[in-house]
Amino acid sequence: MADDFIGTSSSGKQGDKTTLLAEAKRDNNTYTTAVSSDMTVRMFGPGVAVVTGVAKETGKTKAGKTFTHSYRFTDTWMERNGEWQCVAAHAMALPKKK
Repeated sequence: MADDFIGTSSSGKQGDKTTLLAEAKRDNNTYTTAVSSDMTVRMFGPGVAVVTGVAKETGKTKAGKTFTHSYRFTDTWMERNGEWQCVAAHAMALPKKK
């Protein structure tokens, strides 16, 4: 993740790298699976790529309640000094299947 990363969460909150790392540390959920699928990578020049796909997470909350969350995501990656870094990300919660 780039130091100048910017992201928008599925709840609409915008944050930077520091915000994302702090939220990950506060997360009390226990994850059983985290899988990305339906991914497409599009190159925009030699050092820029946009990845779209679906992420699905399952697990339990701190209170023991099971959950399944699915998101459609778009991540923008740049090659900098020979390393690929995520510079921007957006996630949208997908509707629960009935």
